[in-house]
Order: sequence, then structure tokens, then C-alpha cells
Amino acid sequence: MTQLPLFIDFEGNLNNEQFLLGIGIDGKVKQVVLDARLKPLLFRKGYNLTFTPLQEACEQLIQICRERSTPLAGFTMHDLEVIESAIDRPIDVEYLNIHQQVKRWINKNHYESFRKFHDPPDWSLLNICNWMGYPPPKGYGKGVTTKRINDVITGLGKKNNDYSKLTKNQKMKATNLLKHNRFDIEGTNYIHNKISKASTSNPIPTASKTDKPPVSGMNEENKQFDLTKIREDHPKAYVRWTPDEERELIRLFEQEKSIFEIAKTIQRQQGGVKSRLIKLGLIEDQVLKDNGLDD
Repeated sequence: MTQLPLFIDFEGNLNNEQFLLGIGIDGKVKQVVLDARLKPLLFRKGYNLTFTPLQEACEQLIQICRERSTPLAGFTMHDLEVIESAIDRPIDVEYLNIHQQVKRWINKNHYESFRKFHDPPDWSLLNICNWMGYPPPKGYGKGVTTKRINDVITGLGKKNNDYSKLTKNQKMKATNLLKHNRFDIEGTNYIHNKISKASTSNPIPTASKTDKPPVSGMNEENKQFDLTKIREDHPKAYVRWTPDEERELIRLFEQEKSIFEIAKTIQRQQGGVKSRLIKLGLIEDQVLKDNGLDD
């Protein structure tokens, strides 16, 4: 029997700092604190929290997938990008992009229904879960995660890293941060399970890393990536983004340059450019096609 994917979700900021990792495994959610400044959260009750540095946590994810012969799954390609940036190499296990998977399923089977629910279509995890009848918990805040993280870190710094001394409001922000991350894992898992069951009699292509069109540096026999060959054409592929590069990306995007033109200018792959634009909140996947930027 095929193992269920290992669902993952990172909570970070625009400076590429990662603070929290949610892992969905065997129907349960485990949360890993990645930033030492948040280690006092480990003393909270009711949460399965551990501390592991980012690179080590990413290596552990890959090892689990190897041992269990199961793919990694995230809501977008952002989580894959975080892992490959942290370990400084492409992963050698399958990665499922649930965002692409559910878009294909909705557009094929529920095109009108989804657009009646939200027009123009909103492809966010939150909206898709709401449409499927899987609402988020109270306190789920779209677009406020980074502020919650910063406020908790600031509060802990002022209280000598003693969680018990945080204000009621600061503790609530910590709780909502953990609930937000847990819902992102559970919501991604829910979406995957729902479309997998619904597609049994009408299967759709699985959106995974290994079914992309061949790219420079890819060996079709073993589906492995040769980073050296990839960087012959894209010197900055899989290199951590800097704030200056993000500003240049934003500048080019605002000039209405195509994804191809942007990728060529900043020496990255088109997929990496798309993922970063999505992460920065500048686009949804659909906007690329609607505005003709995906040329």
C-alpha cells in the first residue's frame, strides 16, 4: 500500500528566516521550532513541540521520506524551495505540489461552483478549505503570521525567555501562531485526501516535481538533478534569495517583464521566479496566465 505523503508547512518571513515547521505524519501533526529565540514555546502544554535547527530538520524530513518510500507534500513549491535552500542541493525524493493538484481538480470538475463561491477565484489554502467545508480555527489570521512571530520573539526577549511571564496578548499570539501552522498542515492533508478519493473514478495528473517537463541538467533515466549543469544556464538556481535580489525581482515585475525575461536577468530558473513572486504575495498562479506573464 502506498504511504501517505509527509505534509509540511514552514512559517517564515520575507528575509528567508524560518521559525516554525509543521509536519503531518500518520494523521498527526508535529511542530518543530526552528529559531532558538522561540525555544521557550517548548514549555507550552498541549502541543507536540521540539527544537531542531533548520538544516538538520530538512535533512530529517528527507531521511524519513527515503525510509518510508513516501513523497513530501506542501501546499505550494515554497516549502520545497525552503528545503533545497537550507540543504544547498535539490532533494532526491518526490515532492507533491498540492496547490497545483487541487487547481487542476477544481478546474476540471467544479469550475463553476468554485467561481460562484469566490469571483475572481481565490486559490489560497484558506479559501479552498472554506469552499470544501473545512473552515479554519478561531484566531487563524491570513497575512499576520510574521507580525505574530515578531511580537512573540520581542516579548520573550524582554521577559528573559520566560514564556510564563509573557502578557496574555502575547501568549494568545503564540497560540494562534501554532494553531495557524497546524491548520495549514491539516488543511493541506484534507485537500489531498478529498481530491484523491474523489478522483479515484476520474483520475487527474499528480502535480509533482518529477512530472515537470525536462529541464537542463535533468537525467530522464533516474529523474535526478545535476546542480552543476543547471547552473550552467542559471547560475543562481537554488541559491538563497537576498533582500537586494527580491527588490530587483519586484522592480522587474512592476515593469511587466515576462517570467522568462525576469529569470534571464536574475540568472534563475522560471520556476524559482514564480515561487518567489507567489511567496511575496505579488501573484497567485492564475495571475501568471491571466496577465500573459507566463510566456
